[in-house]
Amino acid sequence: MTKNRHKHNPYAEWYFNTIRIQDSPASKHHKEVYGDAPYDDFLDQWKASQFDASELVKLFKEAGAEYIMPVTKHHVGIR
Repeated sequence: MTKNRHKHNPYAEWYFNTIRIQDSPASKHHKEVYGDAPYDDFLDQWKASQFDASELVKLFKEAGAEYIMPVTKHHVGIR
């Protein structure tokens, strides 16, 4: 087992955690692209301007979903 099994986590939703692991691919990428900017500096830039709840519900229905459970906060603090 490796020292840190999350070092090579490919999932975007874990980006915040993975960039904090020294020498992880995500940490290296973040440093190259964004320098020393902390992750929280990007939260205010995130906008849901193209979000269409009706289209999302339609997609869920077409996929066979019988109910939808909304969440109010993701683990990185976006509400």
